[in-house]
Amino acid sequence: MKTQAEKQTEEEVERLFRGLSPGFCENPVTGRQFMMGLDPIRPEKRMAGRALQAREWFAEYGPRHLQPLPLAPNEREALRHSDPEQFILAKYARSVASLQYAIKDHPSFNDFASGVMASDHAPAFITNDSALLRTYPPRPLKGLECGLYWRAAQGHPRMPHHRVLRLVPPDENVKRTKANRNRCHVATG
Repeated sequence: MKTQAEKQTEEEVERLFRGLSPGFCENPVTGRQFMMGLDPIRPEKRMAGRALQAREWFAEYGPRHLQPLPLAPNEREALRHSDPEQFILAKYARSVASLQYAIKDHPSFNDFASGVMASDHAPAFITNDSALLRTYPPRPLKGLECGLYWRAAQGHPRMPHHRVLRLVPPDENVKRTKANRNRCHVATG
């Protein structure tokens, strides 16, 4: 039996998806792109529901001054360029999204932020910020990886990385090497 909150989330997801037309679409909650009428809609709605539930959980248990939890890549990207604490929030939100919005399985924001402060992968403008150092004392966070994603224990599903189809002229030789695929880089999403 569904709780009242689950019913409300389901109704909100239905309302948000109602306005979408067949063709190329963007999930109105997660920002994920899909083809309406070709791609199955149920997984998109399920992910939107999970994302909204994660936002609700963060509203209750996350820092009051960092609300709401950004769910879509464009929301996170906007935060990355505002201030150092918002940058950490954007990375936290992206990390939660990579776990298919299973926020209860992810470290708390405070634990994540302290882990970022201790990470060799964090940019200097974060790790050298005196206010952040006082608020989030550096503590290594097991599972915090390159790009500031937290990796859950083995067996937890991770959101597949978005793949972008790039049309290439037939005469252009595009090669992907193993080194390029495995190279550590900070993603923007």
